[in-house]
This record gives sequence, C-alpha cells and structure tokens, in this order.
Amino acid sequence: MTPAMFAVVLLAVSLLFFSAEIFIPSGGLITVLAVISLVASILFAFRAWWGDSSSLFWVFVAVELALVPTVVIGSVQLLPYIPWGSRVLLEPPSADEIIGYQDELDRLASLVGRFGETVTDLNPGGMVEIDGERLHCEGDGMMLGRGQAVEVIALNGNRLRVRPSDRPAGTPLDEAATSAPPLDFGEFDR
Repeated sequence: MTPAMFAVVLLAVSLLFFSAEIFIPSGGLITVLAVISLVASILFAFRAWWGDSSSLFWVFVAVELALVPTVVIGSVQLLPYIPWGSRVLLEPPSADEIIGYQDELDRLASLVGRFGETVTDLNPGGMVEIDGERLHCEGDGMMLGRGQAVEVIALNGNRLRVRPSDRPAGTPLDEAATSAPPLDFGEFDR
C-alpha cells in the first residue's frame, strides 16, 4: 500500500472516529484516536506528495480541514433523528409530560392544610405520610423526629413544607377550627 493510500484510508478512519464520538460517549478516548489518525494521515500525505507536487499535499490538508467540521456538524444534525438522541440533547418535554407535571403539582397543592405523620427524620428534608401516601417534604426550619404529627403549610416546588402539629394525622384543615377568637383590646376597643 502506498503512502497516498494510507493517507486517504487514515483520513476516512479519522472522520469515522469523529462521527462516532458524537454518538458514543467515551470521555474523549475516541476523539484522541481520531486526532491520532488525522495526524498520521497528514504525515503519510506529506511523504506521498510533498516532493514532486506539494500543491497536492496542500489540497489534501485543505480537504481535511473542511471535512472534519462538516462531519462533526453533520453528526450533530443527525443526532435528534436517532431514537436515543432526543434524550441526549434534552429536548423540551411534550405537552403530555407538562400536563402530567402540572396535575401532580395541583394534587400536591391540594394537600396544603392537611395533617400527617413523619415517616423519616426531617433534617430538613424527609418523608411524610398523608392519607396513607408517602410524600417528600421538608421541615419548616427545625429538625423533626420520626413519627411526629405535622401540618402541611405550603408547597415548595414539588416538595411539601410541613411544621409540627398537635392534630391527628389525616384530618383536614377547616376554617372553624383555625379561626382565632377576636382580639380583646380592652380600653382601646370601641
């Protein structure tokens, strides 16, 4: 095999490696192999064409410089059409996924005012059981032990925010029980 053939074959191998690096996560190992093949291709092209027709060598180098970015960009453009490519590129979620997430947030928001019991220690995050369902939660600024009665006071992202409570688990928050008696201002009350 002549040096010119080696140069062309190593160029093809290098382009194949650059394309493979886009599709196969290797931590840069395939890129190192691609660069080694590219450099070897240039060295063989130098041996084949430098003496008599150096212009052919420079044409070969220009073709390499044009083909490498073209192959890389083409591979990236091809990536979304591969079954697992959309997961790699982190494309926006579909409408069904967004609606499902919003439904879950609405369901969690409906638990505000409910009472439950901690399943794990909250330091500050942990698990709480409300109506027989275990949910992620976070304490309201203090560490809470396992088995303690808590009240859901807010929704923080997709986690419930809870605080200690004296009420039994599972009871809903009703306005009659939480309304405070009127304040007595004594002599200032008119």
